[in-house]
Amino acid sequence: MTFIQRALILSTFAILSATAAFGQAAGGIGGSVTDSLGAIVPGATVTAVAADGTQKQAVAGKNGEYSISGLKAGVYTVRSIAPKFALYENTAVDVTGGQKTDLIIVLTVSGLQENVDVKTSEQLSTDPNTNASATVLKDKDIDALPDDPDQLTAALQAMAGAGAGPDGGQILIDGFSG
Repeated sequence: MTFIQRALILSTFAILSATAAFGQAAGGIGGSVTDSLGAIVPGATVTAVAADGTQKQAVAGKNGEYSISGLKAGVYTVRSIAPKFALYENTAVDVTGGQKTDLIIVLTVSGLQENVDVKTSEQLSTDPNTNASATVLKDKDIDALPDDPDQLTAALQAMAGAGAGPDGGQILIDGFSG
């Protein structure tokens, strides 16, 4: 073999080795975690899951930034979660060997859960005697009130005390106002 042939074989081998090494170089995912208004979310957990199920995890720092390195080339599912936020999931994050994939994660506030208990055994009543906030006057009490309509209104308002609104309390006679 001549010197030129050996040099050509060695350079071809070197190029193939470099290409194979580059193809196997690890990649990464990095970026920031924010909420839907653009505020940073420090402490959010970010997980990259490979197709074979292997996982790598990072936690967003004080500035909301995270970085996951050492990932083989391929498509990853990226999940992120933080307290009071809903789970974020992106199933198509492509990682290329030797490169860092930028991914900005936007978390949404999780809904609040409330329980309301409705008791069907208790029924509403229209009976004025069961109205806890009403003052009901009987025959003897009504006879002691003034006969003049303006004085009667003033006396009833005074008995009712301060009421909400500009006109004070509401006066009902047999369930009707006026």
